[in-house]
Order: sequence, then C-alpha cells, then structure tokens
Amino acid sequence: MMKKKMTVLCALLALVGITSYSVSGTYAKYVGDFSFTDSARVAVWGFENDKEIEINLFAASYTTTLAGQDNAVDVESANGTDKVVAPGTSGIYTFTLGENKPETNYELTVSDNSSVDEITTKGNGQMKYYLRDVTGQTLTGATFQSLAFTDAEKYNDINALINGIGSELNGVYAANTAPNHTYVIGWEWVIDGDDAEDTNLGNGIAKDGSTGAQANVTLSVKIDVVQSEKKPTK
Repeated sequence: MMKKKMTVLCALLALVGITSYSVSGTYAKYVGDFSFTDSARVAVWGFENDKEIEINLFAASYTTTLAGQDNAVDVESANGTDKVVAPGTSGIYTFTLGENKPETNYELTVSDNSSVDEITTKGNGQMKYYLRDVTGQTLTGATFQSLAFTDAEKYNDINALINGIGSELNGVYAANTAPNHTYVIGWEWVIDGDDAEDTNLGNGIAKDGSTGAQANVTLSVKIDVVQSEKKPTK
C-alpha cells in the first residue's frame, strides 16, 4: 500500500513540476516600447488681405523748377489739401515690397485697379510716366528733375506704366525671399505740350468739346499674392 501511495505521490509531483514549468513560461518575455512624436507651427505668411496703402505720388502744392526762384510755390490747391496737377508739375514716389518673406513659395501678380488718367483721355497725351529700378541707391532729396529719366524709362499712359511694374515684379518667389528691389515712379505734365488743350482741361473742357467736372488722374495698382507650388522664377 505504501508503495502505491509513493507511486501516486511521485506522479503528482511530476505533474506539478511540468505544470509549474509551463505556467512560468507565460510570465517572462522580452519587452520594450517606443513612440513617434512631431509638432509644427503654421508657416508665416506676412501679407495682409485687402490691405490698402495710400501713397504720395501727387501733391497739393508744387514748387517752381526755375533756377533762382528759391523754391517758391507756383501751384497749390485752393483748400491746401486736394491733390492737383497742372502743366509743368511733376513728382516721384519710391517703393519696395521687400518687407515680407513668407515661409512658402508665392506668386505675385500686378494688375490695374481702376486707374484713371483723364488728362490724357480728355486731353492730348500730356501726362508721361516713368519707372526705374533704384535698388541700393540713396534718393534723399531727389526730385523728378534730379533723376533725369530717359525715354527708355518712359510710358505714355498710366496703364502702360502698370504693365511695366508688372514686368518687373510678376513671378513666383521662393520661400523666405522677398521682391527686395526698390523702384521709383516718376510722372510729369509736360510744359511744352498743346497749350490750347491744356487750357481747355483747366477750364473743364474735354478735347471733344464736352464740359463737366475737372479731369482727374488716379494711379491704383493691385498686387495679388498667392501661395504657390510652382518652381520659383524670380
């Protein structure tokens, strides 16, 4: 009987040993862990939408260009605030678009934004416009006369001037770059033009004989800037 009990006990011990080995294998294994992490901010754009900038291309008064006249005012609006032009007047305006550097490629397009030159359309082409790249130059105290624009820089109407600005600026720019050239726009109402036409314009009479409000000149340029996936061209 003792022998039989020992046999059963040995069998039970063997079974426990096998079971213990089997169970112990489920509680031990190689372990490890890892994760991926990334973050980003929104890329800088910099250009505002529907922003309007008023420039000082024309003026409310002008000083004479005659030598020895001590810069005396020879043209001035009656209220001192309305901007006016007259035969013999001229002006300049310097501009650059180099302040913004978007962090994306972008395409820039210049177009007319309802510009008007009734001095030319109602008169006889007395207004002339000019454009020059003056990047790196100091223009402090510069005047239309001191810049001495050439015929190669001249545009005979305001729309041609806008097209000229577009030829300089239109294109695709690389991320983190700017159209950092500086330009000066010049204009003049030629003094040695058609005196009869000039007089009529001063009296509110168009070249076709119609009368009405005084002729106006307005330069309005629209510059569209759009994020682009195109290859830069500028």
